[in-house]
Amino acid sequence: MKIRDDITLGQHSHVGMVRTENQDFFGFWEPDDDREFDLKGRIVVVCDGMGGHAGGEIASRLAVQTVLSEYQKDDCANIQETLRKAIERANAAIYKEAQREAKLMGMGSTCTTLVHRRDMVYFGQVGDSRCYLIRNGKIKQMTKDHSLVQELVDQGLLDKSEMESHPDKNVILRSMGVKPTVEADVSYIPAAVGDIYLLCSDGLSGPVSEQEMLGIVQASDGDLRAASERLIELANRYGGFDNITVQLVKVNRTDTATTDKTDKATLTGSFDEKQVAESIAKARAAQAAAKKGEKPEKPEKPDKKRDSPPDAQAVANPAKGSPPPMPPTAAAVAIPRTEVAMPVPSGAEIAPPSGGGGWKLFLGLILGLVIGAGGMAGLVVTGTVPLPTTVGARGDTANLESSAAAALSQAKAEAERSQAERLAPAPWSSASKAEKEANSERNSVLRALAQHEAAASYRKAATEAREVRRSKEVEEARGAAEESQKGAAGRESSPAYKKAQEELSQAEQARGAKDLAKASAHYRVAQALFEVAGK
Repeated sequence: MKIRDDITLGQHSHVGMVRTENQDFFGFWEPDDDREFDLKGRIVVVCDGMGGHAGGEIASRLAVQTVLSEYQKDDCANIQETLRKAIERANAAIYKEAQREAKLMGMGSTCTTLVHRRDMVYFGQVGDSRCYLIRNGKIKQMTKDHSLVQELVDQGLLDKSEMESHPDKNVILRSMGVKPTVEADVSYIPAAVGDIYLLCSDGLSGPVSEQEMLGIVQASDGDLRAASERLIELANRYGGFDNITVQLVKVNRTDTATTDKTDKATLTGSFDEKQVAESIAKARAAQAAAKKGEKPEKPEKPDKKRDSPPDAQAVANPAKGSPPPMPPTAAAVAIPRTEVAMPVPSGAEIAPPSGGGGWKLFLGLILGLVIGAGGMAGLVVTGTVPLPTTVGARGDTANLESSAAAALSQAKAEAERSQAERLAPAPWSSASKAEKEANSERNSVLRALAQHEAAASYRKAATEAREVRRSKEVEEARGAAEESQKGAAGRESSPAYKKAQEELSQAEQARGAKDLAKASAHYRVAQALFEVAGK
């Protein structure tokens, strides 16, 4: 695989200072074929796995491999839909793999992706890995975390500076592979020469501040490999409590088309679906008339106001009360090559008249007006490109409530199966009280938080109940082994008796180490061996 010189790439990953295995996984792909590259660009992926010793590594690796392979083979001309489908298919692949083995149940992964094609950059997001943009000496987070603490920040209940110290910072509201389907956030912005995109797992974004990231990247003098290593080194100095992965992509050029030489003058204007249907109907009528020998109707002259794409001024200043214009769909735009959703005007097209700072409106950033909430229009100084806001961000209150309710239900069921009400009455009573208080909370976010706390109380009750039950099982197994030992009196020289003595010794060691399951197993084996020796 070749990496073209219109970008500079730097990558690095590290297990950290605490974990014993690296459950992060990252990938990069761009096609060797120039024509395919013109159509698909390149894709960068960072995934952070979760789900036990083996599950996390499997989930993140499968996520990266599936996203890359599905993006490569999808023939849809719409980059956003191609990226969305790749993430959704990766989610299905992880979920299917988890169903095959019990030990992998519940494994999942975050997924942060970036597609760079010509002068546009697209983001795909599930979970709390991140992508930042460094532009004009500033840094900005371009993806939104699907996490409990991010939801608290959105609700105004937590300051962003408190996210990393919050006790529930690891609660993820959306991840790949945990459920049969997943909703990915897909957004896009226009790229600018000199942009640096930083994709990372939370092993970096947790301990290292945005300003520290910015300082290290700027000090690297273009050596992005060295910058990625220094970023990870700093995260490790702060404790390295998690796996750390970084990918850096710098845009050197945006004129990356190499094979499509279509004259821009031959490109047609943008038609909506109704206009396309009218055009097809006229063509069919003309064809039918020609077959009958009739003189076809003279085609109307194109209505520039109707048939031409909206001009920059119209898009920047839509009519009062009217919704922002939507970009033409792939089906509705009759052009011979894949175009960005909305072309960014060149510097000549947006040059402001002399005098009057209010005219310095960078019309290229009107792209933010075309989809959903948010927007990217802004007043800037000529010659600089502001940090844009991604399109398509939305709240996760519904996910927060549903995940909290599900966690509470599962934890309570676990406590009931463990007979916590009988074996651990005090923790059970405390959990039941916490549940009632949580359900009486009116604020949805605070209720979800309280439900998570109640779930933790139920899990504590279940754990204590299991410990009580295991203690009883160990005592029963110990008593049974001692009774069998009495029945084997006089057979101390037999091999079975000697082996039983060894099992008793191991059982006592495990019991002293509080490994009750292991102790019980050794007592049961000793009991069986004493019975053999006594026969």
